[in-house]
Amino acid sequence: MSMNKDVIEVTLHEELHTCMVCGYDRGFHASFVRLHAGHPHVRCILVCPECGARHDVGWITELK
Repeated sequence: MSMNKDVIEVTLHEELHTCMVCGYDRGFHASFVRLHAGHPHVRCILVCPECGARHDVGWITELK
């Protein structure tokens, strides 16, 4: 799946709790983007509650 240009791809090292755009350091909200219509797999996108920047750390999970 090709992510929208406004999603920042992030490599997760030991911890990720600070927004790379605005510096907010109290964690993220989560958003889920379905990989294909009708498919159970979704990509989890972290959303900064302060500035709304979207961060993709490559997490894919299955939702029913």
